[in-house]
Amino acid sequence: MVHQPFSEWIVSDEPLTSAQRDELARHLADCPDCGRWQQAWAEVQLLLTRSAPVNPPLGFQARMMASLAAQRRRRHGQQAWLALGAILAGSVAMAVALIYFGAAGLAEGAGQLLKQLVVLRAAVAAGADLVGHVLAVLPPGGAELWRYSLLVALSGLALATYLGLGGLWAAAVYRFGSMQSRIGGSQ
Repeated sequence: MVHQPFSEWIVSDEPLTSAQRDELARHLADCPDCGRWQQAWAEVQLLLTRSAPVNPPLGFQARMMASLAAQRRRRHGQQAWLALGAILAGSVAMAVALIYFGAAGLAEGAGQLLKQLVVLRAAVAAGADLVGHVLAVLPPGGAELWRYSLLVALSGLALATYLGLGGLWAAAVYRFGSMQSRIGGSQ
């Protein structure tokens, strides 16, 4: 016999609808397992309501608070070590880049990246203005579909632009690095 959803209804704190109560009563008349389940649950509820609340042992709160404070200190320590590791890794990466590219090459690469980010920001702003103008002239009934389609298309365009600029920057850094190694190797 199927006991779902009846076994859940028996222990549920949510009130049942009249149809659910009628269906549960019919099921309980035919199912001795669910009848025992309902009786056992009623006994548990009775025990819970009659039992006096039990106070925690002496010092429980102090031990719990000390344990929480210790966990917090460990977590903060782990986060501090993680941050220190990230700073150290970034410092090592910067030192390697300075040694490999030299200060002038690194500054030039950072300048190129900054220029590309400014261009990307301008392109995104222009795209947002275009979207605003297009959405203003759309018919009200189909605006939601058009907005979604336009959002997907512009997101793809923005992603392609970002990846393209990132690829150009990576190629420029690679080219500059290989040029530096050729210059350095011929001396």
